[in-house]
Amino acid sequence: MASEEHARRTLNRFITSFNAALAGPPTDPLDPEVAHIELWATAVVGSNLVLAGWTERHPVFGETKVWTSRLIHITADQKWARTASRWYSLGKPFSAEMEELFPGAQHLEAAISSSPDFVTVPMEVAVRAMADFPNLMTKLAAGSACKDLVPQFEEIEAKWPPTDGVARH
Repeated sequence: MASEEHARRTLNRFITSFNAALAGPPTDPLDPEVAHIELWATAVVGSNLVLAGWTERHPVFGETKVWTSRLIHITADQKWARTASRWYSLGKPFSAEMEELFPGAQHLEAAISSSPDFVTVPMEVAVRAMADFPNLMTKLAAGSACKDLVPQFEEIEAKWPPTDGVARH
């Protein structure tokens, strides 16, 4: 019973997150409730797609190296990202910093792509994973005791991705 309750809470959290992404990002990137992340990259921690970077303004963690909860969406202009738990305003991507430090160098992202905590993934891989995630959640709900949530996930799938488009390189 406890695992069913946990599954339901998790699935409902993703429904809330997907709907927030569909509604669009906040209008004020300086809102104290909005976390800000610099030198970010799309990454994998365990089996989760996340953002890894340096948060300068996080309502819980303050200033620190961070990887986020599950990454749901990045806006086309790469100014906002929605995770399972919150919106992030995005600063400079890690790849842009590397290009400034090492102009003309090839394959820098691959050369500096991992830490003991995460492995970065190219944006095009992240885009595919974000695009497929609502379908995966629909299948998880259908195969669980939370079948009643399937219609909500199907409704999200029909609208996905958000109208601003998913970030592309």
